[in-house]
Amino acid sequence: MPKEKQTYLRIYPGVPVLAWVWFPTKDVILKGEVYHFQNGMAGLTTSCALSNMWTDPKNSTRFQHPAKIGTAVLKSRAYVLTGEKQNLPRYAVYAHNHGNLVDMNDDKLITRIIQNHPEDLEREFEFRAVSDIKRKIKPSVRKTNVGLRKPFYPRGAIARAVKAGLMSLQEAQKRAQESQDAYEMQRLMGMKRRK
Repeated sequence: MPKEKQTYLRIYPGVPVLAWVWFPTKDVILKGEVYHFQNGMAGLTTSCALSNMWTDPKNSTRFQHPAKIGTAVLKSRAYVLTGEKQNLPRYAVYAHNHGNLVDMNDDKLITRIIQNHPEDLEREFEFRAVSDIKRKIKPSVRKTNVGLRKPFYPRGAIARAVKAGLMSLQEAQKRAQESQDAYEMQRLMGMKRRK
């Protein structure tokens, strides 16, 4: 049985989502088709060409778990929605090196590739199994309530939405602020429960 944990994911523009995450042990190779890219939407993690590949019934025999609508692809990770567990979404996590296609999708450059070089899109795309990364956290300066927050740099799903013009930088900053506030509240609630 693959390792599984409950965590907050930032795969949609906005506040983090509490979900179950598990780590498959086998790599997956999906077959890309031009229609995956024609139907991909810029800036949306769940509707880009790579997420379309995961939910295409033609690719369903290439992996051992379900892939449902709601599968999200970021620049270096794919979060494949496999179902629910305890009323929370459950995702399988894969790594990939197709960040350049994610960027082109968000910059709306895919139509040029479809016109000029469709053979570049009709190929196999590898998604690698990843292990849960254990990082050694070094003590750092803790943020105080009177301190200022670091400058905002869009990441992940929010960066994709800003790049595609679906969200302004100001809206992204507001959502990041809300996300940070929600995280701080959860962290404080967890500390109170531990006491």
